[in-house]
Amino acid sequence: MGSIQILKDGDAASRDGWRGPETVLACKVLGLDVRFIAPAGRIAEALQAVYGAMRRSDASECGASQNDGVAPELVVQIRPIAPASPRVGVSVGEQPPFEVERLGDLLHQLDNFLTITLERRLPQLYFVHAAALVDRGSTTLLVGASGAGKSTLAYALASAGLSYLSDELAPIVPESGLVLPYPRAICLKRDPPAPLAVPSSALRTEWTLHLRATDLGAALEPEGAPLARIAFVHYSPDWQRPELRRLSPGEASLRLYESALNPLAHPSLGLDDTLGLVQRAECFELRTAAILETVACLREGAQDRR
Repeated sequence: MGSIQILKDGDAASRDGWRGPETVLACKVLGLDVRFIAPAGRIAEALQAVYGAMRRSDASECGASQNDGVAPELVVQIRPIAPASPRVGVSVGEQPPFEVERLGDLLHQLDNFLTITLERRLPQLYFVHAAALVDRGSTTLLVGASGAGKSTLAYALASAGLSYLSDELAPIVPESGLVLPYPRAICLKRDPPAPLAVPSSALRTEWTLHLRATDLGAALEPEGAPLARIAFVHYSPDWQRPELRRLSPGEASLRLYESALNPLAHPSLGLDDTLGLVQRAECFELRTAAILETVACLREGAQDRR
């Protein structure tokens, strides 16, 4: 797929220069008031698609010059870097600004910078590179390396009736095991396998596909839910059927620690919190295969092993 121009003719900001106005998306993200300020047009539409599920319930879309009465704790500012340039500059709180040209790169780097900022602002939380869904009132984490299929499986589980908490970032209160919601859009690198369908509202960029959290066919969990299961996801094209294997606390702790994003922010280098979370949960290795069979294996297999 070719490059998708971020600033196109008709947008508030374009290659012809800055023409105003800006659009504000006011969100509540893990208890923080976050304000996204961007040129009206494609960028603002993309931010709404990705982060719109976290929009403050009392906020209305407004111009950047308008005040909604709430002072933001974090500001994300996106603006063209020059009148004749297709590139935009992005600043996220106190992080150094960066520049991008492609929409997919903008969303990817913005997500990374936002994650780092949240880790710094909320060091009491234990952040894991994982998707999180709620089944029968308790949270299942999907943990794995990039490309393991976590996001595709998260979409399949949401389509199967599980409530949606997050994709790629799972914030956990270590003292209670409560997994908090971070319902940004599910991000896929390619179309999901049949019979999963791509919603008509999905946002496509040069190399990513974003499925809005509000259009997954799943409920959202605004208060979060306690951790009950951790599935460490692995994929190989050679596997013909899914398999679920229980892990010992030691092996599960090692794998969870490897996927923790801020363990050093916690006492004892995060080791005590890691072991505490593993002791709260049933831990499995999940080898994936056909998507519907994998969903059934995870839901039914985890239930059978209780």
